[in-house]
Amino acid sequence: MKHPVTTRARHARPAGLLVLAVLATQASALTWPNLSGIGPCQGTLQACIDSAVAGDTVQVGYDHLLLPDGYTAIDEDISIGKSLTLTAASGIDAVFAPGRTIVVNSPGSGATSVTLRNLVLRHAHVTINHFSDSASSYAVDGLRIIETDTPGNCAIRYYDFGSGAPQFTVGNSAIELNHSGVSACALFAQGNGGSWSGAFSGNRIHAANGSGSGTSLVQVLGSSAGTFRISANQISGGGYAGGIAVSQSAGSGANVWYVDDNYVSGERVAPLSGYAGILVQPRNSELHVVNNTVRDGTQGLWIMPPSATPDNTSGVVANNIVAFHSGFGLAINGGLAAVGEHNNLVFHNLGGDTTGPSTVVADPQFMGARNAHVYGSSPARDGGNSADVPAFTLDADGERRITGPSVDIGAFEYSLDRGFVHASQPADACCNSSLIQWQEFGDGVGGNETMLLTPHHGNGNPVQLAQNLGSWLVSDAAPPLWALFHENTGVAMQSGRAFSVFAPTYGYTHFVHTTTLANITANYTRLPTLDGGVSALAFVTHNYNPGFVGGTYHDHRVGLERVGGDWYIRNEDLADMPVGVSFNVVVAPVFASANAWQVIVPSATAGVALSHPLLDDNPCAAPQVTRVDNPFDPAVVLDDVPFALRYAAGYGGAPGHWSIVAEGSGSPAFPAGAGFNVMVPGAQAGACRDNDRIFADGFDP
Repeated sequence: MKHPVTTRARHARPAGLLVLAVLATQASALTWPNLSGIGPCQGTLQACIDSAVAGDTVQVGYDHLLLPDGYTAIDEDISIGKSLTLTAASGIDAVFAPGRTIVVNSPGSGATSVTLRNLVLRHAHVTINHFSDSASSYAVDGLRIIETDTPGNCAIRYYDFGSGAPQFTVGNSAIELNHSGVSACALFAQGNGGSWSGAFSGNRIHAANGSGSGTSLVQVLGSSAGTFRISANQISGGGYAGGIAVSQSAGSGANVWYVDDNYVSGERVAPLSGYAGILVQPRNSELHVVNNTVRDGTQGLWIMPPSATPDNTSGVVANNIVAFHSGFGLAINGGLAAVGEHNNLVFHNLGGDTTGPSTVVADPQFMGARNAHVYGSSPARDGGNSADVPAFTLDADGERRITGPSVDIGAFEYSLDRGFVHASQPADACCNSSLIQWQEFGDGVGGNETMLLTPHHGNGNPVQLAQNLGSWLVSDAAPPLWALFHENTGVAMQSGRAFSVFAPTYGYTHFVHTTTLANITANYTRLPTLDGGVSALAFVTHNYNPGFVGGTYHDHRVGLERVGGDWYIRNEDLADMPVGVSFNVVVAPVFASANAWQVIVPSATAGVALSHPLLDDNPCAAPQVTRVDNPFDPAVVLDDVPFALRYAAGYGGAPGHWSIVAEGSGSPAFPAGAGFNVMVPGAQAGACRDNDRIFADGFDP
């Protein structure tokens, strides 16, 4: 067998990527502000946008020049009238001054494509108006909006005025409303006839102090026809009028409505006032209202036609948790005879509930007042009807939707995957190891865990932070006792060190790989076929004694590399791979990896910023990182630089961020082309975050 490096260097780039590369060259990327003194974008951001050609990308490319952790302040209103992407560059916080807005007005003819990504607005709004006679797309991704600027405004609003079919999407965005008594909403879309499609997915909305008192926080209405999905959004707070509202006007065309996997808590209005946690008013359409959790409000989940006339709307209301409402809980009004209702869980709704086949009337067993995940003993676990789950659906944490024999009821799928942050303490830190208490795992810990470990920067000294880590089964007696350790036995474990720990179960493919003469070549060991093939997102940690057998140290930094169709674990220092060494291997779900991705370092750097809805402003998250060579680049990049995770709190409107930082003495840096696989255990990150305050202050460990 040839050495994997030699084989890899001859591997051709896939043809599909060549096509994409050619298409990408037809558009330009402009960076603002341009500090070179030559070329475009030296003035205002608006001038940079005006100078761009349709299809270009304009990126905010610099943080504050005097404050390395500061943000780029944008003190101007922005108007976009062409196909364009406006974004912040990776690792850059682009924060607009209070009151500054973004307005998009498409041309009257021709296809238009506009994307707004990773921007921060304060006391402001984004308005997108579709006027075109051609099919067009408008995407908002990763925006952060703190308050709207005037009463009656919505943070992000879409209007369809054109004859061409628009596609409207808002995803992975965070919106906070705090003004008491102000009639304001978060997301709004209005269709004015013709065809359209859209999706509001994976957004987090917090409305406190009676914000949104005269409106619903998420509204989709009008008379257009098509398919619209409102999915995996999380709405929390208190005193707002309505959570999600779908309403079709008289004369509307038929729509397919998906309202699924949303979490809504805290709606407070007078009973029967026309608002609810989730309100759907369809006309002659198809409904899929599935796997939502609505709790702690006045009115829960309400399906009603907009008039008393019987309506031929069809569909299903299934797998929803509706609990703890002072008014009605689940209500399906008359006139919707073709809408089925089953496998819902209702509990403690004082105004009563509509019940149907397989309705569960029992305590859902929420984990907390602000934590709508359920315990393993919950009647919601495996209590839903899997046939009603839309294809390629994730739960509200971005995790696999069905992990047991049947789908769970509610927005969050129960998970036996165990993610947490372990801090070494004087009582459990001995020699080169730190014991992990079984209580940290919760229920279900076993003696064959394939756990992953990633160090945090914390207060460790350079020697500590440069150590290679492994997992160690100290005792297989019940409950088993696990530890993490330094591969170098001469370096004692420092008290107060923090580590991300992840023990997967049936949510992820996982196994122990042991090196043999048959799978070793030089510094490589070949893995069995991974889920996802060449695009697999895998993670690796050394296992000292799997199954309480053996005991082998491996004091080398390891990474993953793909050669042809095979994946290998390699020693980054080029040391030969010995026989009898074991590694825990975990692979993110192939069709459900919204919480796993790859980061490639474009140039030598001391740190790589990470951005993800479950990581931003979430200091208690426990992400996992494994180094990996870029599988779609023939160049091989060895990276023997130690790394750790670091969280830095945001300020001035910018979110807190996690990053991967180079560790060791001196000024360590990752080489250009180095890569990392990153994974966020969704259930852990979603449950640990303070859902009572969307932009919680973090800390720098």
